[in-house]
Amino acid sequence: MAKLQDELIKIITNQIEKLPSRSKIVSVLLGGSYASGTFSETSDIDLLVISKKASQDRIYTDIKDSFRNLSLQHKLDIKIISMEQIHTLSNSTSAPFFIIFSNIINYCTEKIYDRIFL
Repeated sequence: MAKLQDELIKIITNQIEKLPSRSKIVSVLLGGSYASGTFSETSDIDLLVISKKASQDRIYTDIKDSFRNLSLQHKLDIKIISMEQIHTLSNSTSAPFFIIFSNIINYCTEKIYDRIFL
């Protein structure tokens, strides 16, 4: 299973590197069953994209278009959140999606942990 995870991470990283909106992306996290290693042939691919600003429509379209060309057998479930939204959520008591997306960071343009949580 680790081999398939590694291959998927390489594919995702390569595709993110090619995106026209790449400069607006801070980080992409792989979550769900692929991150935990419990995926099956019916699993979707859960991605959490952290953007610099709330330019989410363009990023979403770029990612969908990029992965559509790959003919992946699994559906992509893409969630996009901006740094501002993360700051807001980190000050609240209800941010349950961070638990799901805490396993693998496969693409990161900046060190964001300090900017978010410190």
